[in-house]
Order: sequence, then structure tokens, then C-alpha cells
Amino acid sequence: MHMKKWFVLSISISCYVSSFAQQYNFPSAKTVDSSDTYFDVVYKDPYRWLENLKDTEVIKWFKQQADLSNSILNKISGRDELIAECRQSIHPVHPHSLSLSLRRSSSPRGESR
Repeated sequence: MHMKKWFVLSISISCYVSSFAQQYNFPSAKTVDSSDTYFDVVYKDPYRWLENLKDTEVIKWFKQQADLSNSILNKISGRDELIAECRQSIHPVHPHSLSLSLRRSSSPRGESR
């Protein structure tokens, strides 16, 4: 059942984002004339400048991307409930497993119960 929910959610998000993509003001990314040659084959890398994570221009671009992504994702209805459900299904907390882990962690080093 969980796979079905994930599949429907993935398709829904994809359709939502792609149908409204023109509404959003994506940060522009400049291109540079950069390339590498390996075994006589030239590989162009116009976005290599984004690899310099200490460059203030790169930091600004990533922040703009994150802000845009967060503004879109925060509008998904039921998002918090879905996140809570996902966390529960990935790392379920059962009373028995919690008490066992507490007993194991309180044992002196070298002793096993």
C-alpha cells in the first residue's frame, strides 16, 4: 500500500510542477567556456563554475534555487502529515524495540544481556 501512495504522490508532484513551471522565476545560470579533453575527446562543461562552492555567486545561485524549491514544496497540502507518515514507516518506533535498545545501551561495556 505504501508503494501505491508514493507512486501517486510522485506523479502528482511531477504533474503539478511541470504544469506550473512557467509561473516560477527560476534563477538563471550563466554558462562559461570550459572543457576537458580525455583520449582526444572534448567534453564541454558550461556549468563548471557551479562546482566552486566557496564562490559568493554560486552560493547565491544555490540559495535562490533552494528558496524557489521550498516555496513550491511548502504549498503541498497534507505535506506535514505525509512527512510524519513517511518517517514512521521508515523508522517505526515500537515499544518493545525501544525498551530493548535502552536495556542494551545501559549495559556496562563488554557485557551482553
